[in-house]
Amino acid sequence: MSKLEELKKQQASIALAIAEETAKSRDAALANVRASIKEFEITMSEVKSVLKKRKVRSTVAKKVPSTTASGKRRGRPPMKKTAE
Repeated sequence: MSKLEELKKQQASIALAIAEETAKSRDAALANVRASIKEFEITMSEVKSVLKKRKVRSTVAKKVPSTTASGKRRGRPPMKKTAE
């Protein structure tokens, strides 16, 4: 058996061990959360309010110094008059 095949087998066994350990940790954490919810009588609405994703508020926009006295002009610029 080549070194590459041996390393691939090791990689597969390590990936399996990681998946098993992740599942065990998740189950333990979930049991801890359920016990805390019962202990402190947390309601579903309280849990949902924590999990709700909210939009990030934007900061106040900075004013850009205008190029004209009357403020920033919008739209298509006026046509230049040609000297006749």
